[in-house]
Amino acid sequence: MSYFSDILSKVTSNQKNTQCPICHKFARQDAHKVAKGLAMLCPHCHALFVKP
Repeated sequence: MSYFSDILSKVTSNQKNTQCPICHKFARQDAHKVAKGLAMLCPHCHALFVKP
C-alpha cells in the first residue's frame, strides 16, 4: 500500500521551487500561489514577495 500512497502524495503535492528575490535562496512554495501571483513567505529571511 505504500507504493500507492507515494504516488498519491507526488500527484497531490503541487509545489514549485521558487527563488526569493531578497536572499536569493530557493524554497518550495505552493504552485497555486505562484500561478495566481499571490504573496509568498520566504522561510529563510521571512520576507514577503510576489513572483511576476
